[in-house]
Amino acid sequence: MSYAVPADLQSRYPQARLAEVSDPAGMAVQDDKLETALDDASAEMDGYLGRRYSLPLESGGASIPPVLQRLCCDIAIYRLMALLPKEAVADARRRYDDALAWLEDLVGGRIQLADLAGRELTAGPSVRIAATGAPRVFNDLGDFR
Repeated sequence: MSYAVPADLQSRYPQARLAEVSDPAGMAVQDDKLETALDDASAEMDGYLGRRYSLPLESGGASIPPVLQRLCCDIAIYRLMALLPKEAVADARRRYDDALAWLEDLVGGRIQLADLAGRELTAGPSVRIAATGAPRVFNDLGDFR
């Protein structure tokens, strides 16, 4: 599941920039290239979100929080712009770094995620690892039992 669609990118970035990053000739926006970048960005986000939330991310059928849509667009445009000259990438890199920092804060519990109705999304089940083995052979004093 992608957190954004090409229309979300088109509402956030100038058409000329989207044509530049999606079409080698820079003539027209290629929605299939944008969609691939958004799917890749969503998969990258899931790598973070899956550490705290059950995936796919849903909240009682509510829509995905808009902040995730924005972050997905920022990550996707950065990945697309990485093919351009370095000076064109600086702003996209800053947005990409900000998106990853926000996701780290989210999974670290420093910020909370809410759905469109303002309800806080609950974190998924935590993964716990337990080790079992044979009973101890020595007691706390080092004496053999």
